[in-house]
Amino acid sequence: MSVYMVERELTGNSMAALTGRHATMITKLGGSDTWYLRSMFLPMTGRFFCLFEGPSAEAVQKVNDEAGLPYKSILPAAEMAYPA
Repeated sequence: MSVYMVERELTGNSMAALTGRHATMITKLGGSDTWYLRSMFLPMTGRFFCLFEGPSAEAVQKVNDEAGLPYKSILPAAEMAYPA
């Protein structure tokens, strides 16, 4: 499995509005081999980043398409460990 970063531009959305749409996306993951890991929202810019683990970028794209969440890009990502 690989990690993928999904970048969205959601200008004009409140955190409350994003929470509902986000819950819809997570529900769509049931039974798939793609896992949602976490998100970061930058309200001042409307940019929203989500990390997923899955077999391919196409699998991550399918989950996002089924949830109806727009995205700007889906790219492979590498998580950096915090130095001990």
